[in-house]
Amino acid sequence: MSRTTKAASLYQLQQLDGEGDRVQSEAQAINTALQNDVAVRQVTQEREAAQRALHQYQQTLRAAEQELADLAARLQSHNTRLYSGSITNPRELGSLQQEVQHLRELHSAQEDRVLEAMATVDDAQALVASKTAQQETTQHIRQQEQTSLTERQRQVEAKLAELRQRRQSLAENIESPLLQRYEQIRRTRGGKAVALAEGGACQGCRVTLTASDMQRLRTSAEVITCSNCGRMLYLP
Repeated sequence: MSRTTKAASLYQLQQLDGEGDRVQSEAQAINTALQNDVAVRQVTQEREAAQRALHQYQQTLRAAEQELADLAARLQSHNTRLYSGSITNPRELGSLQQEVQHLRELHSAQEDRVLEAMATVDDAQALVASKTAQQETTQHIRQQEQTSLTERQRQVEAKLAELRQRRQSLAENIESPLLQRYEQIRRTRGGKAVALAEGGACQGCRVTLTASDMQRLRTSAEVITCSNCGRMLYLP
């Protein structure tokens, strides 16, 4: 394999590796997105919290209604005694009238509390309905996202398999020591082991190449590296 062919093969290998890195990153991003159910969990938690609050408000309403019913029963009983004519003692009659008045005040105040509790329950029911609709919408959107992501994941995995096969075929034709040098430089140079030599400069570090370096690039049988950044140079 000639120097030009070696450098060209390494440059092509680097392009495949770069594309492989990009596609692998996309695959990881898709996998993360498929596992990310934060929005669904959040709206589900909000709906459950709204339901718990509604249950508490309903219990409060039932207790208030029971208290109102008890007051109404006591008031009816006292009114029956008051107007039955069975009480003739003026002192006892006056005391009963005061008790009836007090019960009426308690009953009126309890009616207000029941109305407030009913309004609170209505608001809580509306919130539960809203959160339920929001949950259904979020789940529907999530299902669509998962369908789209799963299809894209299939495409990306197929692309990765193709790139790996192409890389393997290309790497098999590159000398083992040269391939090892390439891998080592790639690890230490941010994935860029091969740099174009264009315009008289290394395009990896932008340092101008000497006339001697350019001459060696044109004539040497070996792959030349940049004296500044250490990347392999490829002169198209």
